[in-house]
Amino acid sequence: MKKITLFFAALFVAMSAFATKIYFKPDSYWTNNNAWFAVWYWEGNANGQWANMTESEVTGIYVTEIENPQNLIFVSMKDGK
Repeated sequence: MKKITLFFAALFVAMSAFATKIYFKPDSYWTNNNAWFAVWYWEGNANGQWANMTESEVTGIYVTEIENPQNLIFVSMKDGK
């Protein structure tokens, strides 16, 4: 029997006329080994783009601004891998 482990993270989206702020709150699994975060996003059938996330003023919450996100994939990055 395969073991399936789910990892949860909170996602908050704030819309504006110019860009959309994406907030991401990873749990402890995501933040292991000095991880940093990025989001892959695309609109409709268009080619996707990367956006790096930075830690906000509130510790543990990461943020980025992108235009017209319709599809998002959050990625935990580790230096040297």
